[in-house]
Amino acid sequence: MGRSGKRSSYRQIFKATTIFGGVQVFSVVINLLRAKVIALFLGPEGMGIFYLFQNPLTIISQITGLGIGSSGIRDVAKTDSAQDTHLLSITFDTIKKWTRLGGLAGTLLTFILAKHLSMWSFGSEEYAWAFVWLSGTVFFVTVSNGYDAMLKGTRRLKSIAKAGIISSSAGLIASIPLYYYLGVTGIVYGTIATVLALFAANWYYSSKIPSERVEQSAGEVFDRGKKMASLGIMMVLASIMETLAMYIVNMYIRSNGDTADVGLFQAAIQITNISVGLVYTAMAGDYYPRLSAVCGVRSKVNELVNQQAEIAAIITAPILIGMMLFSPFLIRILLSPEFLPVIRFVNWILFASLLRSLYWTIHWVMLAHGHTRMFFYMCLIPNALTVALYIPLYNYGGINALGAGYLAQNLITTLILYYALRRKYLLIIRRGYFNIFFTGLAAGTIVLLSLSLLNKYYGLASGIVILILLLWYSFRELNRRVGVVNFISKLRRHE
Repeated sequence: MGRSGKRSSYRQIFKATTIFGGVQVFSVVINLLRAKVIALFLGPEGMGIFYLFQNPLTIISQITGLGIGSSGIRDVAKTDSAQDTHLLSITFDTIKKWTRLGGLAGTLLTFILAKHLSMWSFGSEEYAWAFVWLSGTVFFVTVSNGYDAMLKGTRRLKSIAKAGIISSSAGLIASIPLYYYLGVTGIVYGTIATVLALFAANWYYSSKIPSERVEQSAGEVFDRGKKMASLGIMMVLASIMETLAMYIVNMYIRSNGDTADVGLFQAAIQITNISVGLVYTAMAGDYYPRLSAVCGVRSKVNELVNQQAEIAAIITAPILIGMMLFSPFLIRILLSPEFLPVIRFVNWILFASLLRSLYWTIHWVMLAHGHTRMFFYMCLIPNALTVALYIPLYNYGGINALGAGYLAQNLITTLILYYALRRKYLLIIRRGYFNIFFTGLAAGTIVLLSLSLLNKYYGLASGIVILILLLWYSFRELNRRVGVVNFISKLRRHE
């Protein structure tokens, strides 16, 4: 690939990252604003109740949806690259029918298990009727995931952005009065409103993708969907493991601490998602389809993986370190002073997330090649570590001690994954990425130590100096790959 071709590829990655990342930041901020409303009206206990609802519903949706909403992205991307509208329409039809059936199964299962879900989450049947009301959301989430796969597979970046912004805003606007007037009961109706907004937005924008009306027999739909499900089931099992591991930790914290501790723990995770979500949502929406299209050519896979990893590292390090410096301010603004006890935990998670630029980039290689069994085993490692590390650490030092577990989990998982992919796919990460990564890691280490060892003002001042230097370095590296300065100059000449 020539220099102009490389720069074009870097620009495509950067464009997708800014579009998807902007939407993800917006969505996460909306979720945090929702969390702030819950924090103000219901406190940390209300936050805990919210997530004790979400975890089991997510697991059921993942099980009955068979991962079609995720694996379908790969099929749509491959079909779309062939520029065959009829075949693309058949793929769309298959995704729609499988997700509708899976959604119905999920709703029925949630309805039947309502009492048990209440017992498992809350230790009583008090919230059984809440799970009955929420059972319908499983259908709409599952079907909405299918529409999302259609949008991402065809790389409709602007439509994905609009759907995300509209659904997040509508869900928040509907939730605020419900939380205010109904208290804890409002969590149920707020969740329903949010899910319906997401479903409506994804349905509307996916319906604008050009397609034909096709007729398929039940056998044809089954055969085509079975291929997607074979990939999707492994993705589902991986997702279920992640949700289940977090659910186990949440239940343990509730049993050995209280529901307020669950709320503090989840609030810290949500704040971190602002940063990591910016880049990693772009990977699912643009990088994964592009990687699927070139997975048969090793040199192209290596090139694309390195380009994506470099852009991810350049963008995430300043964001993560900036959030470490201003985490007390973010907690006060986005949540409430009641959540300030988790500052140390938040800073450790943000620091550990510096490792995710490599992990999240390379783990898509297995899915692009359709090697689902290997993907499943690789996902087993971090989730087993979540339970094995978090529970004893919580017993030892409470919520803040979990930060060390998050760091250890990310370090071990990333090293094992890179070693495995290097052996199987001859994947080689270039020196250019490691130069960027270790620069960000060094800056993060200095900032973390400054905040921990120095007084409040000296720690903040030294951290700001490091952040300014890192921003200069990141801009220089980004300009080398994307040509930001030349792009700005062209815009000025056209003014």
